Amino acid sequence: MTSLNPRLRRIGDRLVGPGQPVYVIGEIGINHNGEVSTALALIDQAKAAGMDAVKFQKRTPEVCTPLDQWDVERDTPWGRMTYLAYRHRVEFGEQEYRRIDDHCRRIGITWFASPWDVESVDFLAAFDDADTLFLTEIYPAGEDPIEGVSGAALAHAMNARGQAKKTRSAWTSPHRSAS
Repeated sequence: MTSLNPRLRRIGDRLVGPGQPVYVIGEIGINHNGEVSTALALIDQAKAAGMDAVKFQKRTPEVCTPLDQWDVERDTPWGRMTYLAYRHRVEFGEQEYRRIDDHCRRIGITWFASPWDVESVDFLAAFDDADTLFLTEIYPAGEDPIEGVSGAALAHAMNARGQAKKTRSAWTSPHRSAS
């Protein structure tokens, strides 16, 4: 019996890692500007270009926006508004992510979201059991997450102190595509 290389990960229906074909992810982030129709069009373009997956970003504005910036007014595509209002405007909630999930399953592309805070990790965990592979690398590490600290910074700090196995991808939540 051959043992599976511990550096391999399954994302959707694909193995990713040493000896596997390149896995190409299109970064959408928040380039959808809070518009589901734009997000769906970007997903379609990524699929047409041969991408294996698309990646979004998920934040809780009150956690990830510095308090001293909440009321600072900025020019945005929707006019002048506070930075906190802008952060809310570009974030998707459950309804929007359900549409993204349904669309990706229908066209056969995997989607991810990089959570920037613990609330966003919990939010994304509700979408698919595939999250467990990545999230369990962080939660059992033995420390409560620090509110407002980015997932990448938290994973780096935990790795540096030897409190967790490598967590480079631990804060990316993959969602299976339709087969």
